[in-house]
Amino acid sequence: MPDAIEELLNRMPLRRPPLGIDARVLAARTRRGRTVGWLVSAGVAAAAVLLAVALYEHVTAPRLTDPGDPAQVAEAPTPLSMERQWTHVAYEGVVAPDGEPMAKFRRRVVQQLEWIDPDDGARMEMTVPREDVILIKATVY
Repeated sequence: MPDAIEELLNRMPLRRPPLGIDARVLAARTRRGRTVGWLVSAGVAAAAVLLAVALYEHVTAPRLTDPGDPAQVAEAPTPLSMERQWTHVAYEGVVAPDGEPMAKFRRRVVQQLEWIDPDDGARMEMTVPREDVILIKATVY
């Protein structure tokens, strides 16, 4: 079947394209470009309006005027906090600081604190590393 179609197309006489075809293609392309331009402009305008509304609501949100006022302090939301802690203990052998045998352990702790402001979502993180040496009286056999 495809061969029959190709034969028919090959037998058709070739004609020159009409003189106005270039102008028609250019006009159609320009019209489509204008339509796309209007759609893009409308989308940008809608995004700008949504952004303006969101910023207006953020700016006009009620704020504390007097931090010393107990009524306002009671209404203020407290920040959310989260705490994580990792601990690693390693045995480092027996030592004898004052002639008395003691087992030596080294404890490494990393504590991570995170606060989140419920109003604007601002975050503050703090990581505190700590290292302790623990000596335990050892019984030597």
